[in-house]
Amino acid sequence: MECIVHFELVRNGKPSSLRGLVDVDKGSKPSIAQLVEMFRAMDLNVSIDNEDKYTFKPVSPSERYSIRVTKFDMGQETDAPQDPHLRSIISNFMPKDPQL
Repeated sequence: MECIVHFELVRNGKPSSLRGLVDVDKGSKPSIAQLVEMFRAMDLNVSIDNEDKYTFKPVSPSERYSIRVTKFDMGQETDAPQDPHLRSIISNFMPKDPQL
């Protein structure tokens, strides 16, 4: 199954919203290794910076950019990396009574 990976590349303080494509098993997210390989195919030689936030940094110290995955799009389903603080804030706006 194809997964469109939405990510933000920040270079010289300027963000660019980009996308890449990874093949995954149905119902699973791309692995860190698959993401690193996808970026390598785009001439971005990176390593993981923060696995929980899906952020990457260049392997070469002379390179100055950062990458943050913002969303995984697998067709109708989308799955963004989870931010527990954002999830907590959103849950406070959701009605507690399902009949409301």
